[in-house]
Amino acid sequence: MSLFPFATNEEITLATPEITASSIREYELDFKKNRLTGRIVEGVDAICVWAYLALRAKRYRWVIYSWQYGEEYTNLIGNSYSEEYLESEVRRYMEECLFENEHIKAIEDLVVVQENDHLQINFRLVTDLGSKEVEMYV
Repeated sequence: MSLFPFATNEEITLATPEITASSIREYELDFKKNRLTGRIVEGVDAICVWAYLALRAKRYRWVIYSWQYGEEYTNLIGNSYSEEYLESEVRRYMEECLFENEHIKAIEDLVVVQENDHLQINFRLVTDLGSKEVEMYV
């Protein structure tokens, strides 16, 4: 049963738009300066903006976001974990955060380096629209 009782399921399926690269849009961010550029990006670039924002928001801290949105890997900063443990935990936290987006399929080539009280995170974000390298300094 649909919202419109006179429409059949076939008509609804035909009228539902297919997700394409141009249908996913986001405001562009300059990741190095953490500022908006004023342009709108589409496709994999828009998904990267979503991922960047999700990985910068603290999970459970802001009421406006669901409990599935946000990161927890900053809890690892400042501890003397081995590089292997640090990378595996950052991967796990990132996957929990990013796989909430249906377009994100994988995280590849993850490199995590702890520098004093910061993490340098580099990875390739694989989506159903393509892939892109992402660098973060948190």
